[in-house]
Amino acid sequence: MDRTDVAGMKMANEKSGGKENSSQDVLKTGIPGFDVLFSTGGIPKGNTVIVAGGAGTGKSTLCRQICMNLVSKGKQCMYVSFEESIPRIEKSMLSFGWDVRKY
Repeated sequence: MDRTDVAGMKMANEKSGGKENSSQDVLKTGIPGFDVLFSTGGIPKGNTVIVAGGAGTGKSTLCRQICMNLVSKGKQCMYVSFEESIPRIEKSMLSFGWDVRKY
């Protein structure tokens, strides 16, 4: 398992058993500079990525931005929060100009 520390967030990705991933096996987040952190050029499909860090380090914003980028390209994404209400999440996303309500 590889670990990378980015802006206070620890990320881990599992390697795909040494097998080379084609571009079709990789999920591009659409965030400049983020996908290159993975040796495959994006999040390898079928793998789990853990985004962990202290309060205020941008974990929720990162995940919301990835979801927004994906749904705006016609892909499916699910964002789950056990701490925030839907209106609060929508308000936060709107503050970045991401109108998730249309999806």
